[in-house]
This record gives sequence, structure tokens and C-alpha cells, in this order.
Amino acid sequence: ISPKQRARVMGYVPQSEHNVFSTEVLDTVMMGRIPFMRFAPSKTDRNVAFEILELMGLVPFAFRGMGELSGGERQRVLIARALAQEPKLLLLDEPTSSLDLKNQLLTLQIVRSLVKDKNLTVVMTLHDLNLAAMFCNEVLMLKGGNVFAHGDCKKVITTENVDCVYGVKTHISLPDGVPHTRLLDVAN
Repeated sequence: ISPKQRARVMGYVPQSEHNVFSTEVLDTVMMGRIPFMRFAPSKTDRNVAFEILELMGLVPFAFRGMGELSGGERQRVLIARALAQEPKLLLLDEPTSSLDLKNQLLTLQIVRSLVKDKNLTVVMTLHDLNLAAMFCNEVLMLKGGNVFAHGDCKKVITTENVDCVYGVKTHISLPDGVPHTRLLDVAN
């Protein structure tokens, strides 16, 4: 499919974006609408952008420059830009990087609600096993660039797998049916 068609179905959020242009937040989010624009943004494009800004809690930042934002605020704008594309598939590379605990949870709760409400498919990389267990339907654990384990969180996030893949000792509990990982020590 053409790049324009691909952009209409797939959104991508990098782990970080170091090239901070002097664009305003609103203009950055509007970039997600480019695959749908003809010559200028339509009323629909503007409405989608503002809905996403509101959803992500970014309205107060709409007219601030990207260079004025913290790393976490920029990351939330990048997610908003991808969501403005109204994709069917969203690829997220460490979407919680640079986010504080509250915004990690809020952002992943928003993504999870869109999975349900908009039938969105999300593929994301996460190094935080607790967040993966809380928000992912399936987990794929890699070791040396190869698939080490794949499936339900309870079957993949185990003390044995974490020890083998990451070289750390853990205690994993299931108090609410979701694996909670607690680090104990570096494995020898």
C-alpha cells in the first residue's frame, strides 16, 4: 500500500524524538491528520485534533512550542499525534518513556480504552513488566533478538523467565490475578 494509505491505518510513536521543531503542540498533533487532508485542515481534522488533545490532557499546552515541553509532555504529544491519525494499528516503542507514574497509568489507560472502544490493535514495547502485565493481553518476551516466550502474562512473566532473560532474581505474586514483579537481586 502507498505511504499515504499506510498512514491512514497505522500510527507509530517512537521511544523519543530528539528533533524538536519549533512547532506548537496543536500543529504537531495536526500532523497526524496529514493523510486525510487535501490542501488545508478541515473542520473534521481540527475537531479530531482537539478531541485528542482533550483526551490526553494536553489542551493547556496546545499553543506552546514543542521545545518548551518536558520530555514526558513531548512523549504525550507524540502519542496524541499518532492517535489523531485514527489508526487501526498503533505501534508504540516504549510509550511510557519520560512519563511520571501518574502519566504512565493515564496514558496506558487511554490506549486500553481505545483498544476496546475503537477496535484498535496496539503493539508496544515495554521494559516495565508490571505495566506489561497490567495493560497487555499477550506478552512476547525476547532474548538475544529471538522469541523466548509468548502468551498470557501469567505464563510468560515468571521468575524463571525473568531470571533467564534479564539475569535478575525476582518474586512474582498474583494478588489480583495480574503478575506483580518485585526485584530481589542480580542473578549470578
